[in-house]
Amino acid sequence: MKSAPVVIANLESNQRERVRIALEERGGQAVVDIRITAELTATCGVHSPTKRGLTLHVAQLPALTAALATAEAKARELGLISANSQPSRLAGAMGQPQEQAR
Repeated sequence: MKSAPVVIANLESNQRERVRIALEERGGQAVVDIRITAELTATCGVHSPTKRGLTLHVAQLPALTAALATAEAKARELGLISANSQPSRLAGAMGQPQEQAR
């Protein structure tokens, strides 16, 4: 039996799209799914997964997180992210949806 995805975070990409990071089971394999979700209509607030995204076996998570940490360090070195910048546009985290102030 397939269990529901465990949503780790929803990062706002733009007014209608979010990047959803979730752990789930596909074909009997545990995967991390990083997928664009789009709001169904401009006013409903309901997001649906699109075909755009990336699915990796969970065994690849350590390599992915290391690569993202390297990318963050390089972005800081290049001045693309300030030393005191905080994560922004977080729409949900740690499996719990969060309401976003508008």
